[in-house]
Amino acid sequence: MNSKKKTGFISTILAMILMTCIVAGCSSPKVVSEDDPSDPGVSISENTVITVTHHEWCAMEGYEPKEITEVFENAGIEDIIYTDGNYELKIEKISSDKVVISSLGGLIEKNENGTINLNADAPYTFTIHNGEELKLASQTMDAGVIITIKFGIAE
Repeated sequence: MNSKKKTGFISTILAMILMTCIVAGCSSPKVVSEDDPSDPGVSISENTVITVTHHEWCAMEGYEPKEITEVFENAGIEDIIYTDGNYELKIEKISSDKVVISSLGGLIEKNENGTINLNADAPYTFTIHNGEELKLASQTMDAGVIITIKFGIAE
């Protein structure tokens, strides 16, 4: 076999192997875990109640802090429960046991003593169990937001 035919043969074989891998990868069944937010079988929205209180603050003298409480009844996947230009919280998964919320980053759970870790990596998801609340804060020192999220199922 001359070198041109050999190169063409090898190229054809490699292309066939590549196509086989692509087709096999696209058609393989998806394994869904309980924590997979795209699993529609574990998501509910009926009777869910999510209460979001956000307290905006600023260290500038004379700034009047603003506190707003919003209640989301029957919230579902993809619902945005908080946004302000810097931060966004969106429901990724919701069931009678818990809600999983995604974040664009920059929000972190407050320490037990109320402080925040300015050096910690901010998580991109938070899980709140039924009947519990989560306290988040922006990783800032001069102005920011404190967010409290409560999750429950209405009777």
